[in-house]
Formats: sequence, structure tokens, C-alpha cells
Amino acid sequence: MVWFALLHVFAPAVVGLLIALVLRGIASWRGRAVATPRRAATASLVGAGAVIVLVLGVAVVLQLPFAFEWLSGGDAHDLRQIVIFVTPLAAGIVGTLLLIVLRPRTRGAGGVAELSPRTIASFTRPAWWVALGAITAAIVVVTVLTGLASSPSAEGRYTDYTVDLGTASIGTTIYGWYYSAPSLVALVALGAVLIAGLSLIARPPLAVHRDEDIAVRRSLSRETVLAAVGALLLHLGEIFGSLAGAASIRGSFPAAGGSLEAGSPIAGFGPFFSVSAFVLASAGFALLFGLLLLALRIPARRVEALAQGAR
Repeated sequence: MVWFALLHVFAPAVVGLLIALVLRGIASWRGRAVATPRRAATASLVGAGAVIVLVLGVAVVLQLPFAFEWLSGGDAHDLRQIVIFVTPLAAGIVGTLLLIVLRPRTRGAGGVAELSPRTIASFTRPAWWVALGAITAAIVVVTVLTGLASSPSAEGRYTDYTVDLGTASIGTTIYGWYYSAPSLVALVALGAVLIAGLSLIARPPLAVHRDEDIAVRRSLSRETVLAAVGALLLHLGEIFGSLAGAASIRGSFPAAGGSLEAGSPIAGFGPFFSVSAFVLASAGFALLFGLLLLALRIPARRVEALAQGAR
């Protein structure tokens, strides 16, 4: 049981790492590989690494026998579910804060006039914001839909998904309002930290060596945004995992001449939810491991060898 649960935890991470290695190897082979500037490598390495370690660490702890038994009933079960959903966002906040705190400081070039003010978009690309906005919108939409589909539990918390069969009913837990409220708070906090971080990266005056400073700021901005995107993908993957569980419920009850089996009205979407959960989690880990590879500055030949071994 524990080993199967750990396999479920680590499978997307392993797939994400393999994807990151293959993409990095292809980029190196084509001569298009980029690397994090040395001055920004420490911040990027610690920030992206912290997100991965926190997400996997919490997931592993929750699967250990003592934690599973302690958090398996009543209020403890609800707390466990909240931790599962909030952890990717909380890890994204921690990783972003580390990127901000460890970012290299620059001294402005004295006597040089700045003709145009720099904003959070000065060192980012529109595609990053499109991805960030699309994933955030998907999270909000799915959160609202699952919240509307949830029903109150015996404690009055909107955590249950119930299928009424007339004389009987079947049900399970779902990403309802009770679970999603803390995640929405964490989502807003991640957005605030992201905007503050990009502002701190962009606003200080440019250094004497402008080209180098611009490259460092562009790299830090990219990795700050992509670390947040990775955290959002992991969170969305957990939500789809909850939907997959809701779609898989089945029950049987006595009926004339035998028993009658029934399932969820969304059972047909079960495979889609399951595959989506795995793909989203793998994509999130691929982004985060990709940032680590950029920061580690692995030589092109070494990356190509690793990528070929991963295929």
C-alpha cells in the first residue's frame, strides 16, 4: 500500500525529469540551449529546488504509516486533504521568496538618466503571462465547478460528492468549498509574491554593465514566473486527481431479483481526469527540473548523454 502510494507520488516527478533532460538535450544538440547567468544561478537553483523538495517531501510524509493513520479520520482527514491541495502553492510561494531574497544585487550607474520606467513586464515575455493567466483561469473555473458540485458533510463542510439514487446514495470527497478556500488564499498570496518579486527585480537602476545586468534580470524574471507556473500546474493536477476519484465511485444495493450497481454521472470522464492529473503534474515537474538544469549549467555533451539515456 505504502509503496504503491509512493510510486504514485514519484511517477510524475520521474517523468518530468526525463522530459526536462530530453528537451535540454535537444536544445543543446541544435545549439539553442540557454543557461542561467552565473550571478543568478544560486537563486534559481535554490528557488526551483525548494519547490520540488517541499512538494515531494510533504507527499512522502503524508504517505508514511504513522501520518496516514493519524490523518485518516474526521477532522484530521480534512486537514490532510487541505495540506495536499495547498502544498504546491505554498511551495511556489517559498520558492519565489527564495528567488527574491537570493537574487544578486546591482549598483546603479551613477549619473545615467533612465528614460523609461521599468515594470514587472520589462524583463518578461508575453507568452509567460499568457500561460500564467490561462492556468490560473483554469484553476478558478474548475474550483468553482467542483465547489458547486460539492455537498455538506455531516459536519456541515462542503467536502462531499454525493450521487442520489432515490432509495440510496453513494459518495466520496471532492475538491469542494471547504478544501478550495485555503487554496484560493494561497493562490492570491502566490500572485502577490510573484508581482512583488518581479517588481524588485525590475525596478532598481541598471548597473554599469547594462547588458550583463539585463541578462541577469531577464533570467531571474523568467525563472520566477516559470517556478510559479510549475507550482500552479502541480496544484491543478491535484484538483484533477480529486475529480478522477469522484468519477470512479461505484456502489451496489439490494434490488428486486438481486443487486443494482450504480456509478457517478461523470464516470465517463474518469480516464480524462486521471490522464490530465498525471500530465499536469509531470508538466509542472518538467518545468521545475528544467529550471534546475539551467541553473546547474550542465555541459551540452553531458546533457545530451543524459537525454539519450532517458529515451
